[in-house]
Amino acid sequence: LDDARAAQVGLPVTRGAAIIGVESGSPAAEAGITPGDVVVAVNGVAINIDRPFVNLLAAVPTGSEVRLTVVRDGVTRDVTVRPRPATPGVP
Repeated sequence: LDDARAAQVGLPVTRGAAIIGVESGSPAAEAGITPGDVVVAVNGVAINIDRPFVNLLAAVPTGSEVRLTVVRDGVTRDVTVRPRPATPGVP
């Protein structure tokens, strides 16, 4: 997400990761993440050009809960995503 895209869709934030799809039944879906949400922080660390969303997620230890700060309809909220235990033999 950048300034131009944020202005185009009327978002109150100019940095973050816009969610375009969520797999049904996934931990994100179970946490209430929906398409159109904008994730602006991971575990309290703001997403920006130097700290992209994927890098912040990669820094979270495997199997740990992650707190995402999400903007939806102009309202900022924290959402906790709880990973599922790994299934042997499934990547």
